[in-house]
Order: sequence, then structure tokens, then C-alpha cells
Amino acid sequence: MSSGTTIRSNAQSPTRFTGWRAFLALAAMSALVLAACGQEDPTFRPDGGNTVQTGSIAVTSSAPGAVITLDGDATGHTTPDTLQEVSLGAHQVRVFLGGYTPDPAEHELVVEADSVHNVHFDMALVQGAGAIAIEAPYPAAIFLDGVATGLAAPDTVEGVASGEHTVTLDLPGFRSDPEEIRVTVLADLVVPASFDLAVPKMVVCEDFSNYGCIPCVPADAALREALAQFDEEQAISLNPHLNFPTRGDPFYQFNPQANEARGGLFQVLQMPAIFANGTRIQDPRSTEAIRSSVEAQLAVSTPLAIGVRAALGSDDLRITVDVWGVEGGIPSNLFLFTCIVETTVILDPPGPNGLSEYRNVLRHFFPAPEASGDLGGEALGPLQSGARRTFQYTYPLSAEVDPVRLGVIAFAQERAGDRRVIQTGTSFSP
Repeated sequence: MSSGTTIRSNAQSPTRFTGWRAFLALAAMSALVLAACGQEDPTFRPDGGNTVQTGSIAVTSSAPGAVITLDGDATGHTTPDTLQEVSLGAHQVRVFLGGYTPDPAEHELVVEADSVHNVHFDMALVQGAGAIAIEAPYPAAIFLDGVATGLAAPDTVEGVASGEHTVTLDLPGFRSDPEEIRVTVLADLVVPASFDLAVPKMVVCEDFSNYGCIPCVPADAALREALAQFDEEQAISLNPHLNFPTRGDPFYQFNPQANEARGGLFQVLQMPAIFANGTRIQDPRSTEAIRSSVEAQLAVSTPLAIGVRAALGSDDLRITVDVWGVEGGIPSNLFLFTCIVETTVILDPPGPNGLSEYRNVLRHFFPAPEASGDLGGEALGPLQSGARRTFQYTYPLSAEVDPVRLGVIAFAQERAGDRRVIQTGTSFSP
């Protein structure tokens, strides 16, 4: 890519455009010359390949039907079965079948590319088994001693060996209370374990930037410092890029439609610009202003829970988003935006503003804008308390992104009026 003319801003005040329509016109014009100007987006795989090397694990057990857990996560598979597209490196496999004890308790192995690794469990009948009856208000997956049971609350785990056991629940978008329950199981008896499921509120701070924006650098630093004062499940940043003040921004070039749609929703005319749950922060270079805005948003209760799961395959990322109604008064004009981000990107050499490290860079969102001026997003429609809507998307991998650093941020937002974000969920810890 040859070097072309860029527009640089050396001013320390926010960079301004005269109007959003003027910006859209400039963006459309600059799209014609992007191939010849600006800096290239870092390429993760210089050979241009868009696949990830994986292996497989074939799991068998002497008593079939055992639920398979991989690295502490439920796989949805039971023995005998083969886990496909497993990432390379060290892994741990465990199984559960009521009424049986597996030997060994776990298998540890190193997965190699294009190889099938075989693991087998001998299942011994449990003598003097009891049961655990688990209660919870939502269908959270039940884990016994860290192993998926294949059951969801409320349900009873049968055939549990006598002795001490730990019960945990997992449901993306919720936090179990208590975190775990330790029980003593006795032969032929049913032990109760009752959980509540709380909904942690998460605030998304949308940080509009440009690789040539000088005042965006202190704003980025202030945002990182402010978010570091909150728990991981309370706040997260999202980093769209616009094509001003310096044209040829490599992150904008990667997906102009997605970035323009987010900028168009907020009509961003100057940068730096940071929005906490849709509310503009008046001084984006002030750590205290950002912190106060996030605190104010956390104080507002949410009627939604959003659970996000992402599974990396050999050539794509498969996403499932569950939106739950947990209280009444859910707005009927909400849209779901499911954003694909690269959690860390290093620009080497740095851009014109000297910044080299970027976090949660917007790569794509679903549903994508279909035309210029389209804001994208999925209409949630009326959602009652206790109801759930599930959305599934597939993101093809490209050579320009590091698949291991891909994550998903999904949020429910009004596309008009105050543009409020009601709730956010992620597939990763910020």
C-alpha cells in the first residue's frame, strides 16, 4: 500500500466537523481513495490465511452417555463422541454420569494440529448413592464438583456418591447467589441446594477515536484509568473509529459501514467523544467525569439480562446471545447490537497521534447496516418479564484479526431519542 496524503490535526482542542451530513459525504468520497492512503491495519497472518489450526478429542467411557466437560465448560456432548475444532495446546477433559465414578477423574492432554486424541474413562458404579435437588429461578446449567451434569435448574442430580460435594450454576448474563453451595450427600437421601440468580448491570463506554486524533490520546488514558476503578462485570469499553481528522484510519478502513453506523447513531461531530450507556460524557479527558458517569448509569436498574457465548471454530466465530426479561417496564423500542471486537491491537509503527495500543476495537456488528445511513441492529420487539429471545450469528475469520483475541459485546439500545443502552453482556472478561 503506497503512502498518500493525510489530514493531520495538531490542535489540542477537540476536532470538529461542521455537520454529520458533511462527514458522511467525506466518508463516501474517502472510501474511493482508501486503497491508496493511510496506514495498513495490522495483519495477524501475513500469508492471508483465514483459518485456525485445530485438533480433535475422541471421548469414550465404559458406560455410555456421560456428559463431557472441556476445560471446565459444558460441551453439550455425551460419550462416545468426538470434540471437533479444539484449539491447540493443553486441555482438561472430565465426564459425569449419575450413579458412576469416572476413573481417572480427569484427562490432561496437549492437542496438536489436525490430530485426533483419544481419552477413555472407566465408569465404576456408585454404592450407597444419594441425590441433590437444585432450585433456581432461571434454567442455569448445574455443575457438580466443577463438572457439567447436563442438567439445568430446577432439577435433581441423581446417583451422587456419599460425601462432600460442591454445586455451582452457570447462566451467562446472571450471577449465582451464593457462588457455590457445599453439601454432604448421604445414601438414599435428597439434599437441597437453593440458589438465587442476580443480574449484574454492565455499562458500555463507546469511545469514538481516530488514529490521527491528538486529543483522543489523553481521553483514551482517562477512560482506561476510570474503568480500572470498577469490577470487570460492571463496565467495558467499545472502540469504533471514524475517518476524521486523519483520513485513512486503518481501523475505520477495516469496516467503514459499521463504524459510520455507530457514528451516525450518535451524530459524532467532534472527537474525542465517549458515551456511557448512550449518554455523552462532557469532558472525555477527565477520569473523574468518566467515573461519575459510569457510576450514575450503574445506579439505574435494568429490566434485562444479556448472556453472550462465543465459540471459535477453524474458520469462524459462532455467537449466541440470550436476552432475558427479568422485570416489567421493558421498553418496546430496543435494538440488539452484537459487536465483534478485537480485544487488543498493536499498531506498529504507531499512528500519527503516537498511540500504538488499542482495546476492544470494533470489527463488525450484527445485524450489519445494509445501506448508507442504515443504523443496523436487531429489533427486540415486546419482551415480557420471564421471557427469553435467542439470537445466533456467525462471523467469518479474516487474516487481519487475531482469532484468539476476538470477543463479543452485545447491548440493548434505543436507536432514537436518548439512545439509551439498557443492558450489556460480553463473551469475555474486560
